[in-house]
Amino acid sequence: IVPVVQHAIVEYDAAPERANKMIVDAVTQFEDFWVYDMDLAAFSVQAQRDLGLVGNGGDGIVGNMDPDRVQTVIDKIVFAGLDIPAGLSVEDIMTNEFIDTSIGFPIKPMEGALAGVCPDPLIIQTDWHAQAEHGPTYELLGQGYEAANGTVTGRLVASGEVDTGIGLQIVEGGPAIGYQQVSSQMYQERDIFLGYASTDGSVGSSLDQPIVNVMAIMEINPQMIMWNPEHFPGVEHAADLPGDTTLLAFWGAHNLYWLIDEGLFDASQIDQSYDGSVTRWVASDGAIALEAYASTEPYIYEVETPEYGKPVKYELLHDMGFQTYSQNYGVRPERLVEDRACLELLVPILQQAAIDYVHDGAETNATIVDVNAAYDDGWVYESGLADFANAEMGRLGLIGNGPDGTVGKFDMERVQGIVDIMIPVFANPEINTPILEGITAADIVTNEFLDSSIGFE
Repeated sequence: IVPVVQHAIVEYDAAPERANKMIVDAVTQFEDFWVYDMDLAAFSVQAQRDLGLVGNGGDGIVGNMDPDRVQTVIDKIVFAGLDIPAGLSVEDIMTNEFIDTSIGFPIKPMEGALAGVCPDPLIIQTDWHAQAEHGPTYELLGQGYEAANGTVTGRLVASGEVDTGIGLQIVEGGPAIGYQQVSSQMYQERDIFLGYASTDGSVGSSLDQPIVNVMAIMEINPQMIMWNPEHFPGVEHAADLPGDTTLLAFWGAHNLYWLIDEGLFDASQIDQSYDGSVTRWVASDGAIALEAYASTEPYIYEVETPEYGKPVKYELLHDMGFQTYSQNYGVRPERLVEDRACLELLVPILQQAAIDYVHDGAETNATIVDVNAAYDDGWVYESGLADFANAEMGRLGLIGNGPDGTVGKFDMERVQGIVDIMIPVFANPEINTPILEGITAADIVTNEFLDSSIGFE
């Protein structure tokens, strides 16, 4: 039970609203002299944080008691002449034996920790318009930002409040960079420090524009294949859809060739003209299959598309066997040496940002919605979709721990599996992309900058 209580202390501090509501409700039902409301509860939580009333004990462990400190209290009581048992010792009144030493509050970086170590501003190139799937990145953006022409500029903050001493620029991908691959953009605009990358895409760029992924933003790829369960009753897996079902997908998706090679779909079924519009799906009433994102399209079609307005059914590509790491922070290889000191400090901040966003993404989602409104580039992104995506990424484990309970950590065997899958895909005459000869997982990912103590509880 003690580790459960330790977790509860950490989780309450991270997201106290639910527990505070229960406390206020309990006080109301007790109907005694005590009056307690949400404003006072929120003030109390913040005061506990500001004053350090809650936090880690020795060795960064929550709930861990310091025997020397306890002994000091005993000594002061004895000196004051208070009546206590003779010879009372620390061991008589405390023990740490049931404490889980792996549980503690994240250690926040010091203010200015990145100043003079990392580029200023530090530029992150994303792969699409600003959206909740980029939440861990926007979690780094401090207040007082400016957004224009596909770039938002502000301070790089850690744990939502600690100014790291440098600026941050987040640049949109997709149409903002002419639909170029992020890897290509990183070689054209060499000031870009981190770029969004995937392990399958990193295989494809390994020869001419190599990228090394330093942290997995998403543990599970949100891409899926969805269908209308009313039109395809009883279908539980995409492979069970009728053989004449059209699969609508974005152009050039690498996994389409894997689907064909695996015999899950025939090339004649695939239509690569999807552009994010709901038109084709609505016109067919879901009589087609669609490759899209589990964190986005189910909400769009059920809630934002009244012409359809029904739940969809889907299967994640991850569960079908295509287990790429689809959204990672990647760098050009030379940065592993030239900017090692920066990466050693920065990557743990990125890890914690992913956890903070999943635990409480409301403020960051509001930033994402505001940034899109400021760009005014035709992309519409509402708070309802952002909140849905944030919740689904947590519920489905899309953002979660990698091996050994470490957020952002790559499973090297899994990466090698994708390398092995993609070698014949890039050799396909329709793609014909030369890749690094003898490529292995170690050529495209590294776990060396991750803090193994940072993970979801």
